[in-house]
Amino acid sequence: MPQQLDKDVILKVELAVQGGEWPSEAAKRLFGVSPKTWGSWWARGVEFYDDADKSGLDPHDRLCVELVGRVWVAEAEWENRMRKAWQQSLENGKAGVWLGFKTLLELRQPDRWRKREMEKASARDVAPEEEFRRLAEAEKAKRS
Repeated sequence: MPQQLDKDVILKVELAVQGGEWPSEAAKRLFGVSPKTWGSWWARGVEFYDDADKSGLDPHDRLCVELVGRVWVAEAEWENRMRKAWQQSLENGKAGVWLGFKTLLELRQPDRWRKREMEKASARDVAPEEEFRRLAEAEKAKRS
């Protein structure tokens, strides 16, 4: 299979990503695109994506920019569908299902969905009223 970027490759990769597949894996599976070639296309697209004037780009670089833009939109659409399905599973009380959606989102978009470490609160983070109430309750419990 030729490893050339064209509109057909972009469309089919976009559709696969909308279905939840990784972009590079879709390109490899559908077109035999090597990781090195995919990385080159992706790097070129990202490099020129934010350029306001794309008229000076050669046709291949324009296709790389289109690939990046369409994949990013497809990923956002997939993420939105998964988030909505997760929310519906929570509302419907499907305990095992919502956890699956949450895990899928964490794996697919770790920067946005992974668990974050909670910072330990210091004494300065606690409101004085809350601290006084806690101490008073502890003192009362000792006397009982």
